[in-house]
Amino acid sequence: MARLRTGYLTFLAAGTLLLPACATSSRSVKAADADGTPAVIAAGPPAARGTGFAELPNAPGERVARNPPADPPKATTTAVAKPPETSPITVPVAPPVPDAPLVAAVKAYLDNKPELAAEHLKLLDRPNQELMQQLVPPVVALSRTNLGRAWSPEIGLLVGQIETPLKGLASKALTVSKAEFCSSLGGYGQYTPLPAGHEYRPGHVAEIYVELRNVPSVLVRLPDGTERYVTHLNWSLRLRDAAGAVVPMTDTDRRQVAVLEQAEKQVSRSPVRDYAKTFRIVVPRTPGRYTLTVEFTDPDPESRRDVSRGMTFQVGGS
Repeated sequence: MARLRTGYLTFLAAGTLLLPACATSSRSVKAADADGTPAVIAAGPPAARGTGFAELPNAPGERVARNPPADPPKATTTAVAKPPETSPITVPVAPPVPDAPLVAAVKAYLDNKPELAAEHLKLLDRPNQELMQQLVPPVVALSRTNLGRAWSPEIGLLVGQIETPLKGLASKALTVSKAEFCSSLGGYGQYTPLPAGHEYRPGHVAEIYVELRNVPSVLVRLPDGTERYVTHLNWSLRLRDAAGAVVPMTDTDRRQVAVLEQAEKQVSRSPVRDYAKTFRIVVPRTPGRYTLTVEFTDPDPESRRDVSRGMTFQVGGS
C-alpha cells in the first residue's frame, strides 16, 4: 500500500511539470496548520483597471461599472516668467511760474493786503511803480462797485483817483489831434475848414488851425507868491515842394528863412491839457503841390516830448 501511494505522488508531480505556465492557478494552497486545520485558499491580486474586466462588488446588491473612469490627469503647473524689475521713472516737475509784479499786486489788493501789494510793485521801475500805486487801488475798487446803482459822489471820487495818475501819464503823450487849412480862425475849436482839393492862388495867405492834446502844463510859483500853471511849447514850420526841396518862407521881420520857429508860453490859473495854435503863411508863387510840416516840442530836455504833422496843399495857376 505504501508503494502504491508513492507511485501515485510520483505520477502527479510529473504531470504537473508538463502543464503550461499560463495554466497556473491564481489561487495558492497553504500548507495545513500543525493542528490539522484545512489549508486556506488565498485570493490573488485584484485585476488592473482598464483591462475590460469588472471589479468584484464589496457588498451584495452593489453595482460595479464594467469600465470605471480613469483617474483624472494631474494638473501641471506652468511656470510664469517674472517680468524684470524696473526702477520707477521720476518726472521732474517745474516749479510754478511766479505772477508778474502787477498781477501779484492786484491779487494782494483783492485780498485786502495793500502792504503786500506795495512790496510787489517795488519790483517795477520807479516811474511805473508810482503810477501803479495810484492807479491799481481805484481800479480794484471799481471792480467791486455796481456802477448801475452807485451814488454819483462815490463814482466821482473813484474817477478823481483814476484821473490823477492818468493826467501825469498823458503829459508824456503830446499829440496833434487836428490840423486843418481854414477860411476863418477863432479860439479853441472855432474855425471853418476849407473843402478837400482846395487850390490856393500864388502869393495868397493860407490859414492853419492845429489842435494839441496833453500839452505840458506845469505848476509854478510866481515872484509875488501866487501859483500859476505855465504851458510852454516850441513850434516850427517847414515847407517843401513836390521834389522835397526846401521852400523859404517869410518871417515876421520879412526875411526869407528855411524854418519858421518860435517859443510860446501861456500862464493860466488851471492846468491846460488841450491847446490850439493858429498860423498864417504866404503860399509860394510857383504853382504845384507843397507839404507844410508843423512840429511841437516840449522845451524841457528831460521830457523828450515832441510831435509833428505834415499837411499838403495845392497852388494853382494865376
